Amino acid sequence: MPFAREVTSCNLALHLYNVSINSMTRETIVFLNWARINYAGLASIAASILCLAYNAWRVWQEWRGIGELCYSCSMPASYHSNGKYGPYFKCWNCGTNREEDNFCNGE
Repeated sequence: MPFAREVTSCNLALHLYNVSINSMTRETIVFLNWARINYAGLASIAASILCLAYNAWRVWQEWRGIGELCYSCSMPASYHSNGKYGPYFKCWNCGTNREEDNFCNGE
C-alpha cells in the first residue's frame, strides 16, 4: 500500500503546507513576504511614534509646571516609591537622584 506509513500531526501539517505552497503562484508568495515585512516596519514606526509622543507629553507637562524637573539639568524626572532611603525622583537625562520633597504636609 502506498499510504501505509503512520500519519502523524506533523506529517499532516507538512503535507498541507506543501499543498498550499505548491498551489500559490510566485506573485502571491512575493506579496505575502512583502506584507509581512511591511507590517513589521509599520509596527516599529508606530512604537517609536508612541515613545516620542509620551516623551513630548512629559516635557510639555514639565513646561506647564505640573511634573517634576531635575534640579541640575532641568529635564523631566520620574518618581520611584521604593528607594533604599524612601521615595525619590530620578532624572531621565543625567540620572541624578533627589529625595522626595515634603512641602505639602502643612508646615
